[in-house]
Order: sequence, then structure tokens, then C-alpha cells
Amino acid sequence: MGLVEQLAGFSTEVAAAKTPLRPLLSSRTPFLWTADHDHAFEAVKAALVAPPILAPFDLELETSLQVDASRKNGMGYKLLQRHEDIWKLVDANSRWCTDTESRYAIVELEPAAVEWAMRKCRLYLLGLPSFQLVVDHQALVTILDKYKYTLDVVENPKLQRLKERLSPFVFSTIWRKGRSHSIPDALSRAPVNDPSPDDEIANDDVQSFARRVVIRQVSSIQQANDEMEEDGIDVDAHLSDPMLDELRAVAESDSDYVELMAAISTGFRTPRNQTALGVRQYWSVREELSVDDGLVLFGRGIIIPRLARRELIRKLHAAHQGIVRMKRRARQTVFWPGSCEYLDKV
Repeated sequence: MGLVEQLAGFSTEVAAAKTPLRPLLSSRTPFLWTADHDHAFEAVKAALVAPPILAPFDLELETSLQVDASRKNGMGYKLLQRHEDIWKLVDANSRWCTDTESRYAIVELEPAAVEWAMRKCRLYLLGLPSFQLVVDHQALVTILDKYKYTLDVVENPKLQRLKERLSPFVFSTIWRKGRSHSIPDALSRAPVNDPSPDDEIANDDVQSFARRVVIRQVSSIQQANDEMEEDGIDVDAHLSDPMLDELRAVAESDSDYVELMAAISTGFRTPRNQTALGVRQYWSVREELSVDDGLVLFGRGIIIPRLARRELIRKLHAAHQGIVRMKRRARQTVFWPGSCEYLDKV
């Protein structure tokens, strides 16, 4: 009904068709679904896809792209333009998340939805002097700001790659409460399309870039003298790293680490006071955590399983780089609760 209310102003048919359904929203009215409601429901759906709802795209009009993502479902967007005092719908779309995207942290999934929506609407949006991007995830306002949050300060490699792919578009990001974000929210919760081959390719590109960043970070700990040449090389053939393999093996045997990965994959749906201590200690940074190939990432740093921390500290010290350089490298590449306090005492 939230979706219907946003589109009712475009068509008298929608406004008339939804009338029998409105009393069902009242808590004072017993919820009783009848044949009349069936007819009204079908009439509303028919009116929503009728021509009066849509408007042709006009380069001269104010443009707004509204995007939303649902971790367990999919992504949705609507493209609108202002005709005098009325925002009219130009385009809308939705798709299911890929298996990989369903494991993204929400702070990664939302920008992935934005990138997908702009890619789908590129024929409308490329070349516009500016347009509005409307999201219901407040952190995106800062992350997608080209002037306050430049690429060099983005630590999460997936976010960095997604933000880079948005660089051809000129837009300003606006936050809106979820209850006022009805159409993209409805589309993301009930998507109708499967991911296309282009979506899979774009997703693989983001994943490969993130893995390259992680491997370079690990290689820096091991004092690798030769860096992998990226041009013309199959990245996936070079993703095996002995230290990462060791960390994955330890992670699989660490029950707290396994619970943390499970919590990330479900979006930390369990209330904080009901989660295990091994998960609860990451609660304040939960929106910045993601899982990649069996390891948990915090930004671009790897969260080290408890049983591997002592050995990692030994390797950091064994590099003999000096105190300041060792601390800087450690802060850039690894993380666990209390790691910063430990480094400050070294």
C-alpha cells in the first residue's frame, strides 16, 4: 500500500481501485479478506501498469534515482522526473541478489545496488549535469560523496571498486527514511528478474579486485619483494597464498569465528543481548564487516582468528622493520578486538 500511495496521484484509476483495501490497514477494523478485496487487489495491479503511470524521459527535467537493497532478496530502483510539482515514474526494475551478494555486508550491498541501478539507467543518466540519488542507508551519503570521501580514503576494497565505477555519473546523495522509500523497498523485497550475465561479470570484477587488495596486504606482512603484475594475467590463477590458506584452516576450527561469519551472512538479525560473546564484541563495527572466501574483513583488513594471533604477531616482529613501521603495517592489514591497544603498548 505504501507503493500504491506513492503512485496514486498519477492515476484516478489507482486511487479508486485501492479504496476497498484501505480499511484493512486500520487496527480498529478486524482483518477479514473477502472476494471484494481480491477484485480490488487485481484492479490495483492492473492500474499500476497502465500507461498513465509512466512518463517519457526529458533531459531538461529534474531527475531522481531511488535505490534499495534487501540482503535475502534482491535490489530495486525507480527513476523519476519532476513535472511541475509532481514526480512521475520513468523506469523501474528489480532483480534477485547473486549468491555472492547475499553474503555482502549491508554497507557493501547497498552501493552494489546503486551501481547496478545506475548501470541499468546509464542511457538516461550519463551526461546529465546532475541528478539526485535517494537511499535509505545513511552511511551511503558520506561514502558516495565524491568530495568528502575520495577513493584514497576508502578502506574496504569492494566499496572502493564500486565507488570507482560510479565516477562517470554526476549526482548528489540524499538519505530518506525507509518508510518513505516505499517503491524501491517493495521492489527489492519482491524482485522479478534474475541477475543477467552483465551483473555476474560486474560482480566478479568487484570480487577479483577485493581479493587482489587482500593478497597485497598479506604479501606486505611477508615482505614480498616482487608484486604481481596485473596486466594480462588471470587473477584467479594467482589467488592462492600460503598464509591465507593457513588462516582459513584456523578459521574453520574456531567456533567464535564461524559464528561471526554466520552473523554477518544473516545481517546480525539476532538481538545484541542474545548473541554469543565472540559475536557481540564486533557489534559496534558490524556494518563494516564482510566475508570473503572464508575470512572476515573489517574494511580492507583481515580479522585474525584467535588461535592465529600469536603466530601472526611473531611474524610481524620477525620482519625487523622497526616499531613505527611495524605498527603501521599491522594496523593496515589485520584486526581483532584489542589489537589497537596491544600495538599501542609495543
